Amino acid sequence: MNKVLLLINILIPILVLILSDFESAFYFSSLSVLIISILSFLILLPYKTLVLDKEYKYFLFVSIAVLFLFIINSYNDYDKISSIIILIIMPLLYINYNLLTKNVDENFFLGLFIVITLFSFILFISSNNFFDSNQRFLGFSKSPTTFSLYYIMLFSIILFLSKNMKINIILLVLVSFLLFLTKTRTSLVVLIFIILFRYNNNIQHFSKKYFQFIFIGIIFSLPLFNYLFDNYQDLFTIYSLRDDTASSSIARISFYINQLSLLQKNSLINWTIGNGIGSSQLFFSDFSNYYKAHNDFFILIYEFGLIFSFLFLFVFYKITKNSYSIVLIIIYLFSFYHNMFSNPYLISLLLLGLNIIKNKKYEYNRIS
Repeated sequence: MNKVLLLINILIPILVLILSDFESAFYFSSLSVLIISILSFLILLPYKTLVLDKEYKYFLFVSIAVLFLFIINSYNDYDKISSIIILIIMPLLYINYNLLTKNVDENFFLGLFIVITLFSFILFISSNNFFDSNQRFLGFSKSPTTFSLYYIMLFSIILFLSKNMKINIILLVLVSFLLFLTKTRTSLVVLIFIILFRYNNNIQHFSKKYFQFIFIGIIFSLPLFNYLFDNYQDLFTIYSLRDDTASSSIARISFYINQLSLLQKNSLINWTIGNGIGSSQLFFSDFSNYYKAHNDFFILIYEFGLIFSFLFLFVFYKITKNSYSIVLIIIYLFSFYHNMFSNPYLISLLLLGLNIIKNKKYEYNRIS
C-alpha cells in the first residue's frame, strides 16, 4: 500500500503540472498536493503508528504562524492564497511522508526516479510544446528553472540512497543532459556541488557549525546591501525592467535594488508582521512587465515580516540532522532566487527526502 500511495503522491502532481496551463499550474499543483496528502494520510493512519516528533512540531509552528499573519494583516490578496496553502499544510505533508517512507526500500526510489527520467526524455523527443520561446526545455513543469530544481532535488535523494557507482554515473549523465537542455546555469552549478559533496570526504564533513554561516549570511546580507546602496549608489547602474533586451542578470539586479527601496518605506509594524499576502505584487505591477520577484527572501520579509522570516529559516536550521539533510535544505534555499519558497511540489520533495533520512536512518555524518 505504501508504494502505491507514494507513487500517487509523486506522480499525480507531475501530471497536473503537464495538463495545466501556465497561469493555473501553481494553483492546481497546490490543490493536488493538498488533496492527495489528505487522502493518503487518512488511508494510512489506521495501519501505522503515528509519532509526532520535534520536526513535526516545528512545521506545525510554521502553519500556525502563517494563519495568524493572514488573519491579522489588513491586506491579503485572495488570488495569492494558493501560495500559502503549502505552508499551512506542511505538518500534514511531513506526517504523510513519514508514514509513506516506512518499509520502502532503496530500489523503489531508484526505479521511480528512472521512470521520471525516461518520461522526461519522452517529453523531450515528442513535441516542441515542451520548449519555451528561447528553446529551453520545460520538462514536466511550465518553467525550465522549476523543472531543473525539481529534478535536482529528486536526483539528490537518489544519489544519497544508491551505493552503485555505475548506476549513479549513468543517472548523472542523463540528469546533466536534461539540465543542459533547460539552459539553467545556476542549476548546473548546484549539481556540481552535490556531486562533490557526495563523493568528497572533506566536503562531506560539512557540519552544522558551517551551516550556521549560511543563515548568518542570509540575515546580514540585506542590511549590508542596503548600506552599500545608500552610500555607494554609483556602484549600481539602474536598468529599466521595461527594456526587454536587458539580460536576466541585469533585470534581477534592478529588482533587488527596487526591493530595497520598497523595504525602506516599511513602518515598524510592517517590519514586524509584514504587509500581507500578495502585497508585493502591487509594487511590481507598477513598474514592470515582470511579475516575479526572483528573491523570496524579500517576499518573506515584505509580506510576512522579519519575525516570521527569521523563525521560518530557523526551523530549517533546527531540522538538519546530518550532512545529507543540509544538502537538501541548501537546494531549497537556493530555490528562493527562483520564486519557489512556497512551491508545493518542491517542498513535497524536500519533506520526502528528510523523512527518508529519518526512516532509513542513514548515517551520513550525523550532527547535533
